[in-house]
Amino acid sequence: MKIIAISWRYLWSRPLAAALNLLLLSLGLASITFFVVVSHQINTAVDRDVA
Repeated sequence: MKIIAISWRYLWSRPLAAALNLLLLSLGLASITFFVVVSHQINTAVDRDVA
């Protein structure tokens, strides 16, 4: 069997697990993006205040 077919069947056989995995992945990516943006904003503000 192809890996995509196996993955698809697993996703449909366990919808709660798939939804939780997707939710946690989304939260993780959102938090990383948030911290990168905040870090960039802080660095920009510090550089502007020092100069």
